[in-house]
Amino acid sequence: MALVLSLGTLFVPSLARADEDELQWTEIDSPELTNLCDIAVAPSPRSLFAATYNSTGIETVWRSAGTPLGKFWGSVLTIDTTSNRIILRLSPNYSSDYTIYVAEIGGDLIMVSHNRGNSWEERCAPGEVIDMTVEDDDTIYIALPGGSIQKSTDAAGAWQDPVDSELSEINMLTVTEEGTVLVGGSNGEVVYSLDGDDTFTKIPEDVGSGNVQIVADVNYGENGIIYAAANEGIYRWNIGVSTTWQRIVEEIGVVSLAVGSDGTLYALKPNEGVIRLLNPAASSGAEIDLIDLPAGNIFPILKLPSNSEQNELWVIDTASDIIYYFIDTLTLCYITPTLNTPSDGATIPLDPRGYVSQFCLTWDELLNATIYEVAIYLDSGCTERVWLGNSDTTSILVTDGDDSTGLAAGTTYYWRMRSIAPLKSLWAEPRSFTIGLGGVQATFPTSGTTGVPISNVSFTWDSYPSATEYEFTLAQKADLTASIVSEKVTSTAYKYTGNLEYSTSYFWGVKITKPALGPLSVFTFTTRAAPEEIPPPVRVEIVPPAQVEVASPAATPIWVWVTAGSCAALIAAVLIFIFRRRAKVKGNLIGKMKQDEGNRS
Repeated sequence: MALVLSLGTLFVPSLARADEDELQWTEIDSPELTNLCDIAVAPSPRSLFAATYNSTGIETVWRSAGTPLGKFWGSVLTIDTTSNRIILRLSPNYSSDYTIYVAEIGGDLIMVSHNRGNSWEERCAPGEVIDMTVEDDDTIYIALPGGSIQKSTDAAGAWQDPVDSELSEINMLTVTEEGTVLVGGSNGEVVYSLDGDDTFTKIPEDVGSGNVQIVADVNYGENGIIYAAANEGIYRWNIGVSTTWQRIVEEIGVVSLAVGSDGTLYALKPNEGVIRLLNPAASSGAEIDLIDLPAGNIFPILKLPSNSEQNELWVIDTASDIIYYFIDTLTLCYITPTLNTPSDGATIPLDPRGYVSQFCLTWDELLNATIYEVAIYLDSGCTERVWLGNSDTTSILVTDGDDSTGLAAGTTYYWRMRSIAPLKSLWAEPRSFTIGLGGVQATFPTSGTTGVPISNVSFTWDSYPSATEYEFTLAQKADLTASIVSEKVTSTAYKYTGNLEYSTSYFWGVKITKPALGPLSVFTFTTRAAPEEIPPPVRVEIVPPAQVEVASPAATPIWVWVTAGSCAALIAAVLIFIFRRRAKVKGNLIGKMKQDEGNRS
């Protein structure tokens, strides 16, 4: 989609107001409006004045009020001029003083009404009017041929002496709320008066050549900035400060400048469009768009209602006698871009792989915006951009878990967004976020370790690059709630000097807290079993046996020993007889067996 809104196909050819939910030109066409030459828009009470001319010399001022604006018209003034051209100027305080002036360009006729055009007073200018500007209901300035300017504080009833502006010829003039008169010459010159037309100062450097358009910044009373356009571009000057014009847009052919109540600068190029500059006073440069005009004809006039709460642009197609208006809803009159998530200063954690996972930026919707631009920077001044993306919704996915964005762990970034279609909005105020650091790995006790002592346990983990502080937590629950201890340390170790329970599972965790937050790494371990209990030794008292007196045995008689010896001798004799008898029988048997064997032989 193009970054510049093409409005040539969006205008609504009807008397009714266009849909307020779309950025488009709205057409006001009426058969009464023939030979349009000027318009003036009053914000409150809501009214639209239009001037038409007639080749016979009768010019008419028309007024439309009510809703829809431009549907019903009534003539409030007819005058006979010789130049066949009139201009309309409203008092900046029209909402309270209801004052409108009509001046004949190239003639001396001036008309003034202090009641919204219901009645008029005729006045006479001291010369042929080139341009007119209104400071309040009674104070006006007119540009005259030869570079003269005259002022009236009596609603053109009486005039002060003419003052030489130091210009050979004047193209246009305007006055600020502070009474500063700004004058654009016909050959690139600019002069100004800070004392209400008493004296004029010429800016030594011209802004090119040709007719100059000039307007003050909305905050001129504070910053002294004015803008001028000629045939070489649009320039900025700070009265009392600048020594050279600063060109902010290199465009030629600008025929009208206007500033919105939010400071937006609009520059009309009759055959192309309206150049739109957001924040033109910024030294860093304005955001520039081009609002296409609704048709291919010439649009010589650009008007914004004075003291309006909205930027409402009005142009006229003099070839077709059609009035168009455009409400710029993408300026600070309507919106202030607001960021949503992440919150300012948030830390974005890394996933276990060390990447940012599903990192999304969100913001509030801007009225009529269709495309948003989002940027990430390394600095709070938003000059070092590292990432840029577009979205047609109110969110954008920066990374989906890969490392495509190159966002570095432990680094603080700044982000902002704006609308870029159909028109640019101002940037939202930037917010910061910090990419967190990775998790740590346990060295002791690692997950699943058993037999850990119950006291004086030393917990250790790997160091993480750039980490300067860690938070250690010990608990009996896996989520580390109801912690036994939770402390921050600057080393990669923590010694717990308390006592743990035997045969109990515990959980301990560590996360990096400086220079950025890291994910919590949790580990588990089990303490050693309680030792078996050994019963104490039994003490046995030895009691000595009672002393018993035993009588000595009597001496054995001699007959006993003789009888025992005789029996032993008898037993020995019997045994000898038996062994000898068995040996003789065996010998006889062997001899007989040999004899029988010989006989058989």
